[in-house]
Amino acid sequence: MRLLGVDYGTRYIGLALSDELGCTARPFRTLARSGWKRDLAVLRQIILERHIDKLVIGVPRNMDGSWGPAARRAENFARKLEADLHLPALRVDERLSTAEARQLLRELRPGNVASRSRLNAIAAAFILQRYLDREAAPGGEKPIP
Repeated sequence: MRLLGVDYGTRYIGLALSDELGCTARPFRTLARSGWKRDLAVLRQIILERHIDKLVIGVPRNMDGSWGPAARRAENFARKLEADLHLPALRVDERLSTAEARQLLRELRPGNVASRSRLNAIAAAFILQRYLDREAAPGGEKPIP
């Protein structure tokens, strides 16, 4: 089973892919958003080419766990994807995924400012890996509250 991790933002959509066994995630690419129809067409093409079975969408909850505007936008995006692509879009709490991605890039390339596109794809990989790790844990998948 192949999964596509999604870090949805106002300007970019970061993407990550799982391996075929669903054990590990790796950054794939970042899309510069350019309208729903075009974004959907690009995502549909990736899903077909990569044989994606499920989507894993990051929902950026507030630090206290509440839903702010960004979380609501991500939830709306996930619902539209489910309806238009006819694939399950699983939600994962993505608090701090971008901060984790930024820290990783600092450690790997000190003194080198990372491009926004690389950052979004790495954040998507953190989101997807969180889901894969949760799925592998005893008791399996736990839905986002």
